[in-house]
Order: sequence, then C-alpha cells, then structure tokens
Amino acid sequence: MCLIALDWQPQTSNPLLLLANRDEFHQRPTAALHWWDWPDGTLAGRDLEAKGTWLAVNRTGKFAAITNFRQPGAASGSRSRGMLPVEWLESDQPAKAFAEWLQGCRSDYSPFSLLFGQVQERQTSLWLVGTHESPYEVQAGIHVLSNHQLDAPWPKANQVASKLRQLRSPSGALSPDELMDIMRNQQTAPDDQLPDTGVGLDMERFLSSPMIISERYGTRSCTLLNIDQRVTMLERSFDPAGEVTGQRQFGFQRTHSF
Repeated sequence: MCLIALDWQPQTSNPLLLLANRDEFHQRPTAALHWWDWPDGTLAGRDLEAKGTWLAVNRTGKFAAITNFRQPGAASGSRSRGMLPVEWLESDQPAKAFAEWLQGCRSDYSPFSLLFGQVQERQTSLWLVGTHESPYEVQAGIHVLSNHQLDAPWPKANQVASKLRQLRSPSGALSPDELMDIMRNQQTAPDDQLPDTGVGLDMERFLSSPMIISERYGTRSCTLLNIDQRVTMLERSFDPAGEVTGQRQFGFQRTHSF
C-alpha cells in the first residue's frame, strides 16, 4: 500500500471514509478482496507471498491500513509488516495499548507506517504508529499517508487531499466513481516539487503520481472503505496499463463489540 487518503470525522454519523491505492510488482501473487474467515473474520485482499494484507476491516468496525516508509538501504525485518493489520483486528487490546506494544517491537519489521482504529459505540479512535515516529492519536480531518509521515507535503499527497476536500465540502452522497477517480491521476509531479528520499530523480518522478503505471510495478488496486452504521468496502483491480480488470464489493451492518 503506497497511498492512503481519509476523511476522519469521529464525532459524526459517518466517521470514516478511506481511499487507498496499493502499489506492488504485478507478478507478486495476490488474492482479491474476500472474507478470510466467514462469517466473523478479516475482510481484506491478501498478499499470497507473505500472507499479509495492506488494508483490512472486520464486522465490529476495526480497521487498519499500512504503507511502506521509504528508506533506501534499510534492513529487512524478520516479520512481515503485512501481518500488522491482521494483528490489530485480532487483538483484544485497546488502541493505545496496541500502539505501545507495537512501538516496542517495531524494529522486527521493515520500515512502515500503520493507521489503525475502530468505530464502536464505546470507543471510536484512529492511531498511527510506525518505525520513524512515536505513536499518536490522529485528530479529525482529511489526511493523506504516502511513504513518509502522515500529511507530509509530497505532491501526490497534496493533490489527493485537495481533491478530497473539494468533493467532500458540498452536502450529499458521492458515488464510488467520483471518489476513486481521485486516486487515478497518472500525472507525475514537476521535478522542482519532488521529495528527495534517496532513490534518485528518475525514481522520484516515477513514484510521484497518485496512480503508478508500468509493466513491472504499479498500482494494482484501489479500495474504498466507508464506515458508519454500515461497513462498505469496494476494491477495483488494475492491469499494468491501468485498466480495470475486476471489482468486488461488500456491505454489512456493523456489529457491537463487547
């Protein structure tokens, strides 16, 4: 997962709207969005190589999404960071305690940032924990997470945040097409706006668009997650040319957690 945009409004009737692009090598085996364990388990796509995921939700309103933190030359972790969303969904710990636990063992993973939270009657919260900053609770608002810290002013993050604000400002429901189109822009950023993360100018340019297109590596899927009293999750898959190859959608009433 390389780009996550979300509108987090915990005090409203629609706490979470999240959009996420997963960027990966096209040859890496992947299972489309599905229930891992029916009827009460994880709903997510799955990386069939390391067995983890990039974005997951369950019936009680717990959710998590993960991105790589771009750090060339960093040591590979002994555990798969793709398992962290599942660890959260299966955990009995409160969010703060889970964040503190993960902070204590984050060196076991390759560089990452994990957004995780819950939409529940007794507790609605959103946290971020990663290998490059201490855990903290995310405040209400529109946020974007790419391969750096939350709301880092990278061109594609700024572009996506601006478009999401424009769409969310009028009242009324938005269609999935309108929302997902935010994430499908293939225009690379001007060189003078690119970050310098140590991967070289050509690679910075290649990775600077919200949707990445190439034969070997690019945006494999876009997912829309909406949580209110119901949970709606829609995933669209793409081929190396950026054309839609499939779509899966699930919707269900959120259950109480005791």
